[in-house]
Amino acid sequence: MDWLLILCSLVHLFVCPFTKVEESFNLQAIHDILYHQTDIQKYDHLEFPGVVPRTFLGPVVVSVIAAPFVAVSRVLEFPKDVSLYLVRFALGALVLWPLLKLQKRIKGTLGKGTSDWFVLITVSQFHFLFYLSRPLPNTMALPLVLFAYYYWLGQQHGKFIACSAAAILIFRGELAILLGLILLGELLTRRLSLFKTVFIALPSGFLCLFLTVLVDSFFWQRLLWPEGEVLWYNVVLNKSGEWGTSPFLWYFYSAIPRAMGTSLALLPVGMFSERRVWPLVLPAVFFVLVYSFLPHKELRFIIYVIPLLNIAVATACNRLWENRTKGKWFALMALIAIGHLVANLVLTSFLLVVSRANYPGGEALFLLHKMESRKSNVTVHIDVLAAQTGISRFGQLHNNWMYDKTENLKPGSPELRMFSHLIVEAKSKHGYNLRPYTETHEIVAHIEGFSHIRSSYHHFPPIRIKTKPCLFILKNKYLPKEPEFSFTLRKHPVEAAEESLPSATEFDERNHFDGEGPDAFKSAGNAAINEATGPLFLSQDHQILFKGELQTKLTMKLVALFTVCIVTVLQVEANAERATVTDAELKALSQQLHIDDVNAVQGIVLNMQSTTTSGSTTDRAPMPLFSSVPADAFSGPTISALLALFDNYDENCKVTEVVTAGETAEDNAFLDAILDTSVMQQAHQFLVSKGLANADIAVFKEYLRQIWLGQYNRGGGIEGSSGLEHIFLGEKDGNSISGYHGWIKFYRDEQAGRMNYLGYMKKIDIGVSSVIEMPMNWDGLYKSISSISVSGSPEIELAVATVCFLARPNAKCPLLGADGTPYAYQTYTLQYNGKTYVGSAYPTY
Repeated sequence: MDWLLILCSLVHLFVCPFTKVEESFNLQAIHDILYHQTDIQKYDHLEFPGVVPRTFLGPVVVSVIAAPFVAVSRVLEFPKDVSLYLVRFALGALVLWPLLKLQKRIKGTLGKGTSDWFVLITVSQFHFLFYLSRPLPNTMALPLVLFAYYYWLGQQHGKFIACSAAAILIFRGELAILLGLILLGELLTRRLSLFKTVFIALPSGFLCLFLTVLVDSFFWQRLLWPEGEVLWYNVVLNKSGEWGTSPFLWYFYSAIPRAMGTSLALLPVGMFSERRVWPLVLPAVFFVLVYSFLPHKELRFIIYVIPLLNIAVATACNRLWENRTKGKWFALMALIAIGHLVANLVLTSFLLVVSRANYPGGEALFLLHKMESRKSNVTVHIDVLAAQTGISRFGQLHNNWMYDKTENLKPGSPELRMFSHLIVEAKSKHGYNLRPYTETHEIVAHIEGFSHIRSSYHHFPPIRIKTKPCLFILKNKYLPKEPEFSFTLRKHPVEAAEESLPSATEFDERNHFDGEGPDAFKSAGNAAINEATGPLFLSQDHQILFKGELQTKLTMKLVALFTVCIVTVLQVEANAERATVTDAELKALSQQLHIDDVNAVQGIVLNMQSTTTSGSTTDRAPMPLFSSVPADAFSGPTISALLALFDNYDENCKVTEVVTAGETAEDNAFLDAILDTSVMQQAHQFLVSKGLANADIAVFKEYLRQIWLGQYNRGGGIEGSSGLEHIFLGEKDGNSISGYHGWIKFYRDEQAGRMNYLGYMKKIDIGVSSVIEMPMNWDGLYKSISSISVSGSPEIELAVATVCFLARPNAKCPLLGADGTPYAYQTYTLQYNGKTYVGSAYPTY
């Protein structure tokens, strides 16, 4: 699925290459670092500093990544605007790197199905991939936020805190709310201690603060902590509202629905069906709620929560898809999961077509370069609207041309008559702004801007985007022989608001719907388009025509392109999956392993008695489960090695396990005994053939030691659990039973009067062994449902569980018993300190 994210990100990049005003600081900074390096006086930010300063650390990192590619493009004499693509690709790669790592973490935590759905949902939505390569301040923080998520889900708290500190202190202070809520959850559940938090947070914070002050003071030529000034401006002075305000709940009823599309409808399903996503969703929701108190709102301010919400949606889609064969209603729900992706893709393609036309300034400058010779002596003045909608230093292709963005010059002023060309805003060629140029300039081209959306039920799709003139390119008919440009040297204190584009009213747009549809639909549709992309513009001249049928065709082409990308990658993934492990291979292997299980205990007699139900505490079985067990049942080499481990563990998983040298020797003896069996050797060979295990038996042994015997934290900040203890012996977690799927431990506890067999819910024979599903009462603690496989040896349980853990993590693994009876093994992974352990594994149906 990695390539699907990359391909769809490239589609967004190439369809919409230009950038807007809120991206200008980072983009101009990257340009200046690449092209001016240490010559700070040539940097754009000294002439156009913006409302608040921003850090140079992000642009420095992106520039370092892009620099080799930009150097090659310069050697090959590619146009300068090629560097814009390279820079955006470098930034996109910087975001995709942790996103792909997060996807793999999801695979290890929630299973491959959920991981795949997460990718499909992400690429089907518009905003996240659209922002992914855009040099916004929020995008600069996004890699650190995604890395923080990755380390959080892997329980690598030190790295999580370090990434959080960098994201908050260097890039976006408001992330203290989101990442702070996550940290608070870890502290409350005692997975992380307060001492460790302070021990890591303080030096990390001081280091990040020192780094940003050092670097940014150099570039800004004064002592400065940029994010500190931003927080003061937005929070203390509360001036962000000067650039527009929105209702308190705007993020919930407008921003999040647009960012997630139809996926939002499946979010409650994911939360209901998979409780493990609650710790992901709740911090995201509370962050948005708290951040809503700031009056100025933009979707990009909360873009960080979209991956967390998409994980919950992915669990819902995966559950619906896995259950598709259980009946007609389940099949219908699976179709809904697929259908919502199609709906998202259609919406994304439409918004991408609209957004492509959202950069008239970039289109105008591109057109001017095509119209005028490179060798001509062009001096062009760029007005505010053009500068805010796509023009950057990367678009200034020719060194011998003069590009000027001096502000506050009146139309027709003597200063503007010094330029050979003007890119100016006007509503029409008879507009007020163009009247002063009637005698002195000629109109050589114009770029059309968004006017309104028209609905028509006689066309498909039933929407038409209507345009009107927006920018005009004027050519001076009476250029002075010796133009004077001293006025361009004055400084410009403000380029535009950092936090927002000028509003639609500032552009004097009168957006409206007309057509055949209901009025409510018209208003809602128009508002949705405005909120999705801001003021919309479409370019038009003798070479560029972007209306009606062409818009429809481009939308359909984009839908087809996204579909081809998704189908191609899915096919490759399916082929790779088939090449790895198929259900048929798992069934054949498991049946052979059961047949070769020579250490299975023969002759066990069970007294099943009455059936019961899950949740029933009534004892429906007055007699023990085990009526008779052979005297030599536990004399086999692997069972005796397992029994030696029973006294090495504390049953309370909230008590730290202390491993002695003698216990380590017993662990080694158990692993050696297991690996000496034909069952485990076959399992190892199978995993090696599928590329899932190392061929070196010593390396494989250490891997088994990690996933089965490695200690980890199940909560409370205590390393008091392991896969083997949880499954083969069972654990006590407060007043509840955790795990307990070993028949040998069940028998011994029943003999000791510690286990009360209450009856069974289901039993199937799989040859010598039997899989039993039942409630249990252990030392007075009740578990409503558990399962054990009676008679099998430790190696058969360890072998099939290990194979399923690697081939079908966090999913039901289809198996066969020795007699061909089908059953399954459910495994769960657990991430702790960057490593993956067996969280649980048990036989089921």
